[in-house]
Amino acid sequence: MKKERTIDWRRITGVYQIIGALIGFLFLELVIAGGEEQISPWILVTDFLFYLFSFVAGVLLLRKPAVGFKVSYVNQALQIFVIGAGPFRFFYLAGIGLVLKLDFTGKTLIILEALLSRFQFGLFESETYYFGLNFGAVVAMYLLAKSGRHKGTSGS
Repeated sequence: MKKERTIDWRRITGVYQIIGALIGFLFLELVIAGGEEQISPWILVTDFLFYLFSFVAGVLLLRKPAVGFKVSYVNQALQIFVIGAGPFRFFYLAGIGLVLKLDFTGKTLIILEALLSRFQFGLFESETYYFGLNFGAVVAMYLLAKSGRHKGTSGS
């Protein structure tokens, strides 16, 4: 009798979060090494902390699934929406993202972007008006939910 193989979405999602964080750390290092733009040290520290959060979420999901599921849900929830509302702007992505964005800043535009890890945060920098949805985070949350239903959130 053949044993049916199941895909371990928990492990895949955990590894995905770790790789996304590592890509973010690499991009952050390139920004710092390039020194082209004047970026606030607070933004660089915030970037680092968000990518560290993704790394920790991935490690916890692999090592302590009961806690890792909760932390990973929060991590992915932070990545679902892309927002630019007047002087406020927020976009966090650790991994691969497919973002559908409506930009109302000038003419109304519908933008579809495939992106790698990035972090954007701004207050009072410019007047932008957009809203987007990151389908990569939606898929990651679906896979987390699917693996949680299949094995239970205890990780046993």
